[in-house]
Amino acid sequence: MEKIFQRRERADLYAKAFYEAALEGWINRLTRIWRDISQNGLLEKLDALEVPFQEKQEIINRVIGDETAPEIRNFISLLASKGHLHYLPEILDELNRLSRGGAARRVANITTAVPLTEEEKSALQARLIARFGPDLDFRYDVDPEILGGVIIRIGDKVIDGSIAGRLESLRERLKREI
Repeated sequence: MEKIFQRRERADLYAKAFYEAALEGWINRLTRIWRDISQNGLLEKLDALEVPFQEKQEIINRVIGDETAPEIRNFISLLASKGHLHYLPEILDELNRLSRGGAARRVANITTAVPLTEEEKSALQARLIARFGPDLDFRYDVDPEILGGVIIRIGDKVIDGSIAGRLESLRERLKREI
C-alpha cells in the first residue's frame, strides 16, 4: 500500500519538474516573440482579419525562425489566424501565474480494495469537495491489500478508513494495553 503512495509522490515530483521546465521554455520563447512582433510594428498586420493567412504565416516564419518548436509556431499561427495575437501579453501573464503554482490543484489519492462505481466516485468526490474545497483532482488506485474500505490522501492529510488500517490500529492499541 505504501509503495503506491511513494510511487505516486515520486511521479508527481517528476511531472512537476517537467511541467515547470517546459512551461518556462514556452514563456521565454513566447515573450521574445511578443517583443519582436510588438516592437517591429507587426502586431496590427498579424491581427488584421483582412490580411491573408499565407501572408501572416510568412511574417511569423521570419519573426520566430526555424529553431522554434512546432507547437509554439502553431500556437502563434492560431492566434494570428483568429486576429487574437494581441492577447499574448495576457496569455503570458496567465502562464507566469501557472508557473508559480497559482492554479495548483490538490490531488486526492483514493485507494480502495475494489474499483468504485461511477456513482460511488461521484458521491465521494462531492463529500471531499465539501470538506476540502473545489480545487481537487481525483486519482483512483486499487490495492486489494487494504482488504476493504478506503484510504484518502490529500497533501499531508490521510484518512484511513480501510479494514487493514483498522486492524493495524487495533493491533497497536492491544500492544499498549498488554
